[in-house]
Amino acid sequence: MSVRNWSTLQRLQATFGPLCLVGLISIPLLMFSPVPYCPIGLLLGAWCLWAGFVYRPWSRWGINVAAIVGTLAVAELAVTPRRPVVATIKSLDIPEARYTVSDK
Repeated sequence: MSVRNWSTLQRLQATFGPLCLVGLISIPLLMFSPVPYCPIGLLLGAWCLWAGFVYRPWSRWGINVAAIVGTLAVAELAVTPRRPVVATIKSLDIPEARYTVSDK
């Protein structure tokens, strides 16, 4: 069955079903991944291509948005994440007394 012959309900299901799946995959990525936006961006780019395939008038927008989101996702890999700084403080009264404070 060709995409051209799909009903409106089938197009909606074929478009927003994968979008919900991308949303469900994004939640654990945001919680546990140190660099979550790269895979999320690639998934959203793939969804934009799929939406442009299902809805032919959206094809130009789908390709352009997928290219932009994919470029930003790959560019995130080039940026090194900032690590939290650990400050070591020395006491002026007692030179041997030290403690560290984690700066989040």
